[in-house]
Amino acid sequence: KYFFYNGEEYVLLRPKDEEELPEEKATRYVMRVSVTEEDGEEFEEFEPIDEELAQRLMPVIRAQWERAE
Repeated sequence: KYFFYNGEEYVLLRPKDEEELPEEKATRYVMRVSVTEEDGEEFEEFEPIDEELAQRLMPVIRAQWERAE
């Protein structure tokens, strides 16, 4: 699930091996999305964020999740 915060793009990822778990039990990782271009093609790279930013993003993530439901 992609979202924006302060003009930057982030993504909420879930490990593939936890796809069968209920939503509330699955581990999630917040990563910053960095788009690069190579030979005319765009590629997304996921960069880890620090714990302080992760804490600031939690209300944003919760609000987006509630809106989606």
